[in-house]
Amino acid sequence: MICHRMDIYRPEETGALVFSLNETGTIVSVFDKAINVRVSDSRLVSIVRHAAAMTPMSLLCPRFLDCEEIQPRVGQRVTFRNGILAAHGWHIDLRGTERFEGRAVIGEPFEMDAQKLGLFEKILNFSGQKDGLLGVTQDGDPRNSFVRKGREIVEKIMSNGRDQVARHLAEFSGLGPGFTPAGDDLIVGFLMGEALACREDRFISGPSSFALLQKAAKGTCDAGRTLIWMALKGRFPRFLCHAAAELSRAETTKQMLAMVTHATRYGHSSGTDALTGLLLYFKTCHRYLHHNRHRVDEPAVVHPSQRPPAKRVAWISGHRPEKQKHAVLLSLRL
Repeated sequence: MICHRMDIYRPEETGALVFSLNETGTIVSVFDKAINVRVSDSRLVSIVRHAAAMTPMSLLCPRFLDCEEIQPRVGQRVTFRNGILAAHGWHIDLRGTERFEGRAVIGEPFEMDAQKLGLFEKILNFSGQKDGLLGVTQDGDPRNSFVRKGREIVEKIMSNGRDQVARHLAEFSGLGPGFTPAGDDLIVGFLMGEALACREDRFISGPSSFALLQKAAKGTCDAGRTLIWMALKGRFPRFLCHAAAELSRAETTKQMLAMVTHATRYGHSSGTDALTGLLLYFKTCHRYLHHNRHRVDEPAVVHPSQRPPAKRVAWISGHRPEKQKHAVLLSLRL
């Protein structure tokens, strides 16, 4: 693309958490699809090429990345000031651009009964990327040392009591391979489950729980630290927001397979690891919350933020309409 130095670029979309930045940062990596800028607390702001890569700390600006005249370099200083990202020779104007909030929009009460959970787990373990932490909730061959360590953590989550979940979940931080360690992606997926849950179904709810995860995140890389920081604010990457919304609507094998296939294409194993974290959240709910409910087939999570209307009580208590009930009992033939 032909462009000129000092052209002013405008993102097609800007992450909601970028607008408040008012500081100087440093470019730490330059790729064809993204440029990463480190700001305070070792968080990353990413200038990305594709909408699917958006997070609340990203700018979607392919025109800037396509410009051959501008060559951002590692170590270059950039400034965020009054809605403008500026460096020597170029400006990106964020003002008035479309915001990406990074929140899952669930229009219906979120339901995850035992049958639907089993279908989700079966499809994920069949279709997911095998190089990360897929399989930490399963028995059998651990495939790698990271999965073996992850299973030890999951065992502690499931056996040491609800009030210890946050402490053990923090042990995943920094664990595993990847530009973003697989364990960080898993934590973000677990926190997505938390964001969808009603208050009493949350395991990471008090200041001490947040402090544990914030402390653990200090020991991982910039990318993982940024994702966990965003997730603790209830903000998530676009692919995970989309996956959560699709999971809430999926009732058939075909719908569930489409959701998992789409999400696991993100990154090398990041999509798979985030879904594994979401799966772990639901399994943790079934482990600790079902003891307080009178039906074993009652959903683990029933709504995103508010109590459902009275007319849906029969559905939520496990007595679902026959058509809906039949849908999640479909066997998986792969």
